[in-house]
Amino acid sequence: MISNILTILRIILVPLFIFFLYQNTLIQNIFISRLLATFIFILASLTDYFDGYFARKYKIVSKFGEFIDPLADKILILSVFISFLLIPYIKIPIEIILIILLREVIITWVRIKAILNKTVMKTSYWGKLKTVSQIVTILIILVILSVHAFIIQLKDLINVNSFSTLYQIYRSYNIPKSLIYLMKWLPYVLVYVTAFFAIYSGTRYLIKNWKTIIKFNKKNNVKDN
Repeated sequence: MISNILTILRIILVPLFIFFLYQNTLIQNIFISRLLATFIFILASLTDYFDGYFARKYKIVSKFGEFIDPLADKILILSVFISFLLIPYIKIPIEIILIILLREVIITWVRIKAILNKTVMKTSYWGKLKTVSQIVTILIILVILSVHAFIIQLKDLINVNSFSTLYQIYRSYNIPKSLIYLMKWLPYVLVYVTAFFAIYSGTRYLIKNWKTIIKFNKKNNVKDN
């Protein structure tokens, strides 16, 4: 099925994204490498839209699709956020990424239990807002990283290990301090906004489905006994 193929493609694109995000030897141009990483993320995000589109259009629903589609989303988003943590000159709070990770693990576990128990869980538009906020946040961070890569490439540098070094490079081109600090702190703020939507939507999801969760947990306990 084409929807499942697109979902699997989304997972396959993750290591390719990570490769180009950090790659600076094969292409020998960190700016081009970051642009490729951005393009790959956009392509992966589009597969998320189109796999749902084709599933609705052809009315194709399968247990495999119900399981793998949200899992592929989590793998993509979390892999990107974790990758950002390893870049020394952008401000990403690790504790907030860990909270987002925990949220996704809990919700994924609940959804897997629901699929196994053939239970339909209630969703809301807050989940969609969470996804949109994550994609927008990642795209903005990737744009900022591409700008950083461009300025680093102008100096023909390979490794920049701190924001202070990057700051000096920007100032050598008379870039305004306000713009430099905006690029430093905007990713930090956006990740907090994303975390809010993640926590709020996850909490609402658990509250709305609490009775259902208790029911299929009781059912499983009866089977185990």
